[in-house]
Amino acid sequence: MLKPLTETQIHNYLLAARSRELWYSIEQDSDLLKLAKAPLFVSMMALAYEEILIESWKRLNSAEEQRKYLLTAYIRRQMTGAFRLHSRGKELRSEQIRHWLGWLARKMEQQGIQELLLDKMSSRWLETGAQQRVYHFGVKLVGGLIWVILGLIVTLVSGSIWGLMAGAIAAVISALLPGIPAIENMILHLVLWSNGYIPWNYSRFLDAAAARLLLQKTGDRRYRFIHDLLQKHFAEI
Repeated sequence: MLKPLTETQIHNYLLAARSRELWYSIEQDSDLLKLAKAPLFVSMMALAYEEILIESWKRLNSAEEQRKYLLTAYIRRQMTGAFRLHSRGKELRSEQIRHWLGWLARKMEQQGIQELLLDKMSSRWLETGAQQRVYHFGVKLVGGLIWVILGLIVTLVSGSIWGLMAGAIAAVISALLPGIPAIENMILHLVLWSNGYIPWNYSRFLDAAAARLLLQKTGDRRYRFIHDLLQKHFAEI
């Protein structure tokens, strides 16, 4: 239902964004001007202009190649400057950021989803059978330990052996039943982190990526890439 931007609108936008030189570079190039008629791409052009080699960009043979070049330049521009998960933390390398966002994009593509719900991630996010086994063992182990600890507390409070027996029975039951969602989520994140798929504080990383306009935070612990094309691009790289 949306109409492409007109050349006048593109001109006015780029001048308002202090990108006069960019306008002069694309106004006579029909392919780049066509690309700029999409609001997403003209805004990316203005943001990523310092990372774009105009003559190299113009020499690309297809609109697809020009679009990929722009997306790559935009990502590089948005990663410029310190990218930390804590105010005093170590600065992340751009390779780490690309790796984590690339893995996220590929998994979202595989599962056919456009929004990540951190609290709804399941074992389907794991890559191998060995990782699945570690995950399920961890869920049963932690769940059983919790019940045993509760039984010990009851024993200490009541001064009888019945509390300990109740805890042991509950531990056996927990090994046979599905795990507690919070425990499952914690173990899943631990397995993903130990295999290098995500950083330790994943939500803080996703918030930082959203602040760089690579992701969009759509709710409490809910994220998506700012556009499907950017998600596909990350999945490919």
